[in-house]
Amino acid sequence: PTVKRGITTGEFRRLKSLSPAGGGAEAGETGRKRAAVEAAALDFFLFSFYAMGMPFTDLAHLRKRQVKDGVLTYRRCKTGRQVRVKLEKCMLDILEKYKAEGTDYLFPILYKVKDGKVHPVSYPCALNRYNRSLKQLARQAGIAVNLTSYVARHSWASIAYEHGIGLPVISKALGHTDTKTTLIYIEGIKDERLAEANRELLERIRA
Repeated sequence: PTVKRGITTGEFRRLKSLSPAGGGAEAGETGRKRAAVEAAALDFFLFSFYAMGMPFTDLAHLRKRQVKDGVLTYRRCKTGRQVRVKLEKCMLDILEKYKAEGTDYLFPILYKVKDGKVHPVSYPCALNRYNRSLKQLARQAGIAVNLTSYVARHSWASIAYEHGIGLPVISKALGHTDTKTTLIYIEGIKDERLAEANRELLERIRA
């Protein structure tokens, strides 16, 4: 058995409705910076979910040239499998927020701008900061699940499955080479969903 790594639809909605406050009572420049970091982390998490569970490492390495005719195409760093994502309005809105000159990256994850210059940021450093921010966001949203970079991916898979999207489709969206891997993502699906599916099947047979 695997530890539950996804969040529910209700928890996702609570997360989506957040307005990061950078610590709330904390005032001044430090508070504003933390709020900005948390707001960016929330956008990255939402985009990862919207993009059919895109892994954070693939999100971090996205380049502007990978967007063409409203479609984002990328190869998974882990498997090399190509995934194509039709960009919906919710994704385009996030991309618009992070449009920047002087860099080919879509998101300010592997770089930062200081004194008007673009400076590289190592992936381990970016991942560490992202996960720290997600933990803050989880507390603000009242989510008990350990919110990490991979939760967006597991959440999309489990929520998609709960809403009737077939395993082969989910597997292709995640860029998996084997549906057995996809089953790990939806292992924690509630038994109620299985009972409902069986009830629907039996009703169709009787009809």
